[in-house]
Amino acid sequence: MEKQQTTTIIINYLNFNKMKKYFFLSVLAIAMGVAMTSCTHSDDPSYDDVTPPTVNLASPCVSGIITDKAGNPIQGATITMGDYAATTDADGLFVISDVNTGTYTITASAEGKLSVSGTVVAEAPAKNTKNVMFNAALPSADNVIVIAATATEGGEGDLTTETLTGNDIAAIPMHVEVPADALSEDAEIIITPLYDEGEGDDVSDVYSARRATRAVTPRMLIGVSVSAKPSNVGAKGNDVNFKKPITLTMTFDEEVSTNTVLKKLVDGEWVEIPCSTQGANVQFTVSQFGSFGMFLPTNLSEKVTNEPLYFNQDVWDNLYGKAPMQVDEAQFTYNVGLKLNTKGTSVLPGLLIEKMAAIYGTAFETVDATYPINVTLPIGTRLDIKGSQVVTSITISALGRSATATSYGDVYVAVRTSNRQHTGSGN
Repeated sequence: MEKQQTTTIIINYLNFNKMKKYFFLSVLAIAMGVAMTSCTHSDDPSYDDVTPPTVNLASPCVSGIITDKAGNPIQGATITMGDYAATTDADGLFVISDVNTGTYTITASAEGKLSVSGTVVAEAPAKNTKNVMFNAALPSADNVIVIAATATEGGEGDLTTETLTGNDIAAIPMHVEVPADALSEDAEIIITPLYDEGEGDDVSDVYSARRATRAVTPRMLIGVSVSAKPSNVGAKGNDVNFKKPITLTMTFDEEVSTNTVLKKLVDGEWVEIPCSTQGANVQFTVSQFGSFGMFLPTNLSEKVTNEPLYFNQDVWDNLYGKAPMQVDEAQFTYNVGLKLNTKGTSVLPGLLIEKMAAIYGTAFETVDATYPINVTLPIGTRLDIKGSQVVTSITISALGRSATATSYGDVYVAVRTSNRQHTGSGN
């Protein structure tokens, strides 16, 4: 009996183990089925192919830095551009936002300064938003020669041109003599320095043409505008006539004086006229009011690259989030202005530096900016923002001398949204 009982127990134990085995396999199969079902049947399959939201690109804007000729920022300078206007901050910076597409004449002006104008083009955003740069250095309105000349006795006056801080070697002394009996009536003869061929009267087209030219070409190193203000109340400036020419003398050095030519602005074109050279001095006579400049063939070359912008956050990832994500704006930085890489060691390199400053600006600043996004990301989408800035390496050379600088130009920002399938809705 004991042997039979023992055998029965063993058999029952084996049958129990078989039952456990079959139970385990059944549970495993059910679990696998549930798992496979969860992998192939999402609670909300739209998360995989949800349509990414469209981000409205910001309108074009115009920004820049306004300084004096020494490179010091001007606070409170006024920027006008069509119907738009802005005022510079303590760093001389300004921004005009939400600009309509078009070509504008832009003017920077400030108390005690002469105005400077240029042309900017605002382009409609396609794949990115463009921030157009405009930088200007405003000459002093007080740094002019005002000669209270009489019709019988004439008069004389002196000044020295303005330069960037540390570039005094490029300061050019000027002397003006109004001989006796030179004027038809008593008047104030006004001599205003010109630092660029885009300044002066009737030069709206010259400014753009000068900036577009990049080959070896004559460029103005320094010039003057000659005008008059009659002493008689109610008289007009053009009522004053020269009976004798007045004499202007500019002092450079022999390297510059012997290689420059004198030109006069005639109907928007600079036309060569005679002058005399004595050592470092260039002397010429003026028998008509107008603008005059000393020109030297120079080579202005540019190497343009695009540098990426730095964003505090450039990705908002809600591909596998649990709730919609609001994205309001993106913070980033960009550069404004000009960084000089060389120092003037004689008059010519100093004047080449001043020429770059007249074209590209005189100062450098890093700007904190905000790009508006204002979009809600559904679950299953993400947003990427990126941008670049045009950076130009500049070399200007003449007579075997050269100067170099780095200019920071237009800024571009683009935004893209996408889903789990990497399908984007664009900007």
